[in-house]
Amino acid sequence: MLERIVNIAPGSDYQKSSAKSSNYSRSGHFLHSLNSSMNDSISLSPATAYLSSIKWKLKQLKKEREKIILSFEFDEFDFTATLEQNGLTNSIEYEVKRTVNKIPYVYRATVCIESNKLKKQKDKFEMLIHLPILNSFFEELVRLSDYAANISAENIQAKEAFFEKERDLISEFEYVNGCVSAFVEKYLSVNLLVAEKKDFMNDEILLKKIQITRM
Repeated sequence: MLERIVNIAPGSDYQKSSAKSSNYSRSGHFLHSLNSSMNDSISLSPATAYLSSIKWKLKQLKKEREKIILSFEFDEFDFTATLEQNGLTNSIEYEVKRTVNKIPYVYRATVCIESNKLKKQKDKFEMLIHLPILNSFFEELVRLSDYAANISAENIQAKEAFFEKERDLISEFEYVNGCVSAFVEKYLSVNLLVAEKKDFMNDEILLKKIQITRM
């Protein structure tokens, strides 16, 4: 059964069993809302320590049919990542949301992207604190929404903005993919296998949906 653990602080000493309860009482910064329907035996300490190291805040982790759905906050983005739970992963689908302030309005922007750039994360890797290209893409979409009644993934200007940033977006999503897969492997104690998705052909990321709402 799932062991419910809350409030583990960054830098907690997981090897001191006598301090286990007090250590677990300080993880709220990273696990402020965690729900899971999984009954598998899992390892929380390595996964939580990993989250601490990459500065992510886990919101939810659940299994839905044959999918693993992971929601987290990173660099003021709300990510929901969906991937196969059977250990054979060929892509990760993302719904990414962000609030963008553009005087005199505030916008809620949602972008759905499917990423095929899956690689195992190296033991030593450069940690990212910000996603500047993704942020720039969101700001560009909000700017375009001022001139178009309905910005969508089929909009010519939106496509152009995406293509201009595609190479750098691939790099940023490659990093996010590596972190997602590393966390899932640590959390569920599984080894994800990466399979090529032929539908992508030469595309490593696909823009599937755009929604801009003025709040």
